[in-house]
Amino acid sequence: MKRSPSRKPHSKPVVDKPSKGVSLALSAAALLLVLGAAATAIVLSSPKGRQTSVAEDTEAQPVAVAQKSATEPEKSQAASLVEPPVRAELIPEPKPVASAPDKQEPEFENMPEPAVKPSPEPQLVAKADPAVAQNPPPRPNPSVEYPSVVDGKSLNQWLAELKNPDPAIRENAIAAIAQFGPAGKPAVKYLVERLSDVDGDVAIRALIALQTVGVDKNDYPTLVSPLLKTLQKGHPNAQMQAALALATLGPEAKAAIPTLADRTLRNPLSWKLRRAAAYALGAIAFAQKENADPRAVSALVNVLVGTNKDPCAQVRLQAIIAIAGIGPIGEKELQKVLFALQQMIRPKVPRDRETDPAVNIWARALLARLDKKELKDQIAYMQEQLRKSKDPVVRRSAVQALGALAIEDAVNDVIDALADKDANVAAAAAAAVGQLRSKIDESHANRIYEMLRSPDDQTQGYAAQAMGQLDEKSKKYIPALIGLLKDNEAVGGAAAVALGQIKKHLSDKDLAEIAALLKDRNSTTRALAAQTLGLIGKIAAKHVSDLIAALRDPDIVVASSAAAALGQMSTDLDFTNEQLADIAKLLKDPNANVRCHAADTLRLFGPKAKAHIPDLVACLRDENLDVITCAMIALASMGKEASSALPALMPLRKHVDKTVRDTATSAIAQIKGLEPPKKDPNANN
Repeated sequence: MKRSPSRKPHSKPVVDKPSKGVSLALSAAALLLVLGAAATAIVLSSPKGRQTSVAEDTEAQPVAVAQKSATEPEKSQAASLVEPPVRAELIPEPKPVASAPDKQEPEFENMPEPAVKPSPEPQLVAKADPAVAQNPPPRPNPSVEYPSVVDGKSLNQWLAELKNPDPAIRENAIAAIAQFGPAGKPAVKYLVERLSDVDGDVAIRALIALQTVGVDKNDYPTLVSPLLKTLQKGHPNAQMQAALALATLGPEAKAAIPTLADRTLRNPLSWKLRRAAAYALGAIAFAQKENADPRAVSALVNVLVGTNKDPCAQVRLQAIIAIAGIGPIGEKELQKVLFALQQMIRPKVPRDRETDPAVNIWARALLARLDKKELKDQIAYMQEQLRKSKDPVVRRSAVQALGALAIEDAVNDVIDALADKDANVAAAAAAAVGQLRSKIDESHANRIYEMLRSPDDQTQGYAAQAMGQLDEKSKKYIPALIGLLKDNEAVGGAAAVALGQIKKHLSDKDLAEIAALLKDRNSTTRALAAQTLGLIGKIAAKHVSDLIAALRDPDIVVASSAAAALGQMSTDLDFTNEQLADIAKLLKDPNANVRCHAADTLRLFGPKAKAHIPDLVACLRDENLDVITCAMIALASMGKEASSALPALMPLRKHVDKTVRDTATSAIAQIKGLEPPKKDPNANN
């Protein structure tokens, strides 16, 4: 028996994920700014209004075609831009560009999503959070079949180990309980008890587990007291996790405001803890109708200027974020905020000057939104910084702020920034174009189109991303985007994502032209065409047969991309029995790679492909080890529906090949419901 020489065991293609702006909407004037290393979220509203706009961009390069060593794609496609939580799954997690604490990029670990979400105005398409989380913790996933047993033990057996005197055993038990997902809800009260564990690591693990199994809103009041106790007396790391956990409770945790404002926000031993306190104050003090808690507002203002000014730029930035997202502010506190922001940029006392250039820009952005008299001067400052600053972090902050403020006079500067030599600045400009969409006219769109023809690949790629942000204003330029699929991987990948974003404007002729590229002489073009159809989804339903045919492509990347595209389509399109049968027929193809791709494709359908379990079982006798492995993984994806395959799987636990043995053992466990469905070991996380 052998493996396919050109195929890495278990390897599957990946559709790289684009950076994208998530623009919700503007209500009247306060500014929520969440600035990460590669993700910035900003909300604009008025002193008496709640933020309803969030913009987010990432450090991702233009999307490239799947490489031959690439891995499994996400099934969901780049379409869901506005579903809470604000950070969609397809958006890559940010990577800090600098780790020094005096930089402006927050890097919270396991930052929770605040529980409170304001009700949107009728015309809005989504909700905005009172503060936007970086790296939100794992959430219960309703599409995952969680186990009833973990490592051979039931939930009750693991609960018994929470009382073990050995802290390592208690921590291990909590980690196991988290794997039960929502089925672990009966453990909530016991996890709450562990929040006061004498071992700080156990307490932290309990905090994370609570977020994983999920806590009902009715349980919020029972959490405040133990979390507050941890905040006051726990290990420093536990204090930070407690602050972040309290933030998820929103106003339910208002009893924590005095501790957060008077103690945690002033803790001299940890800037990360102070930043977590600022974040929590913004979420907890959030008010939708009444004015925000004045104690929280005053504490946050004190972080910005005066004798208590925080020495860490990241803490000051988080304070600006919190103030911007805290909701309506009373007149007295509003004047304090305005005074502090003015002192940061025009200080009467030298110590109040904001020396961090990026934080300085965000202070100006908030001031410009709160005080219309400041708008012209602050916009001019940002435009100058964008044009002249040699620091890419400053240029990036400037273009993000200009996009957030959505000023028509800034459109040309933002478009110019698409050609910035720094990829992060150009990516931020592409996201800002989306925020400025309502201000963009045909002349602006033509400028972006000209950039699509630039000799510089990076400029072309980010111009394509920007074009994807223009919605109906991009219809005229769809042929140009389709033409870019014949370019290199990076540029063509960005065009593929853009076409996916404007898919509702694609005509039958456009779709046919894309599908025709599946037969192009260039393999990169064929792979990009497949990926594009996957991103377009059910609108391209007429071309499912073309993708099935592409599973036979002699180039492994093209075939893998076609399999991935079919999997993406399966999330919102009901395939016919005939179409699934056409895929299953390829399990008997003489080419082992084709058989592998057919099994991989059926895996992406999960239980929907249960009619072809016998075909997959037949593959367990294949002469090629990769085909056997892919078939086992496909069977495992069907869970208990594949119970009839167990007799054929059992003997493979003693196979001579270790990969086959291990895969068989895991597949049997998943089918029996002993462990959750696992990602491919080579999957790109």
